[in-house]
Amino acid sequence: MIILVIMITSSHWYVPAIICIIFTIVVYPILCFFENHPLYKDLFQQRNNGVVKKSLILLFGNATVLITLFWGILGSELTVIASILAWGLGDEAAAFYGKHYIPINEHKKTYEGSLAMCIVAFIAIVVTLYVGYMSLLKSILIALVRSIGATVIEAISIKGYETVTVPLVTSIIIFVMLL
Repeated sequence: MIILVIMITSSHWYVPAIICIIFTIVVYPILCFFENHPLYKDLFQQRNNGVVKKSLILLFGNATVLITLFWGILGSELTVIASILAWGLGDEAAAFYGKHYIPINEHKKTYEGSLAMCIVAFIAIVVTLYVGYMSLLKSILIALVRSIGATVIEAISIKGYETVTVPLVTSIIIFVMLL
C-alpha cells in the first residue's frame, strides 16, 4: 500500500515508478543476504524458499509497469490506484477468509476466499472511483464488472502470479470502462 501513498502524494507518474525500481534494487540483495538467517524465517512465513523475493519482484515490477502504462502513457492515475487498492485489499481478504475452507482447485483457492475478494474489491473500487469524482452509478457499474473479472482471474491464476494478472487485467477493464 506504500505504492499508493507515493502515487497520491506525487504529481508526476515517474516519481513512484522510479521509487518502485530503486526499492526493488535495494531490497532484493538484502533479502538474498539474510535469507538463511533465523530472523528472516521468523519475519517471513514462506511456503517455499524464494517466495518473498519473487513476490517483491512481481509486486514492484508490476506496479512500475502499471504506473508507467496507465498513468504515464495513458494518463489515468485513477485506474492504477483503483486496481492496486482493489487487488491488495481483495487478495488479503481472500487469504484471510479462504484459509479456513476446503480448496476448490489445485491452486488452493476457495469459494469463500473468492467471494471475500470480490466483495472487498468491489467496495474498494466504488470508494476509489467515487472519491475520484465519478458518479456513484458509474462507480458501481465499473466496480461490479471489475470485481467479478478480478475474482475469475485470481481463481485461475497459478503459482502466485495473481500479483501480476489481477492488477493488469483489472487495470485494462477499468481503463476501457472509463473511456
